[in-house]
Amino acid sequence: MVGPGFDPGIGFVLRRDIRDLAGSLRRRYRLNRAWSRNADLTGSFTYLTDTDNRLLSRLETFQATNVMPSGAHVDYSFVRQFEQLTQDFNIMPPIVIPLAAYRFHTQTLTWASASSRRVSAQATYSWGSFYGGSQSDFNETAESAENSLEAYSVTLGVSAASLVLH
Repeated sequence: MVGPGFDPGIGFVLRRDIRDLAGSLRRRYRLNRAWSRNADLTGSFTYLTDTDNRLLSRLETFQATNVMPSGAHVDYSFVRQFEQLTQDFNIMPPIVIPLAAYRFHTQTLTWASASSRRVSAQATYSWGSFYGGSQSDFNETAESAENSLEAYSVTLGVSAASLVLH
């Protein structure tokens, strides 16, 4: 619990006067098939309320992961989110997200080669709704481990968001 006298400006939490409840459940299947070493299914939630138990934020996540015999993996996640803004959120003049309740979702698809290899790569694409608009992101990382003391990596990313301004 974070009390009403806490100053969120110091950077540890985003809000004051809150309670946080979170949990997760994971099930792993060891398949040992030609297309899958194992698969994980994970569900998690986070509820953030004020100290009067009014819901401020809710995050519900489902994730599925398939690890292939090579060590590469494919992940899919679906996130439902609720945010109750208790005041207008000023991004920069004249862009303001008004005080309201917002519901949005994000889906993410990731492919990654085995990180134990000398050269590895990962690509992630996410898309969904965002404060009445939409958002999408694409990131790609390539890494080369020359030896146990030396590694190089390059990351490229593109993000796009559109908001419905009132």
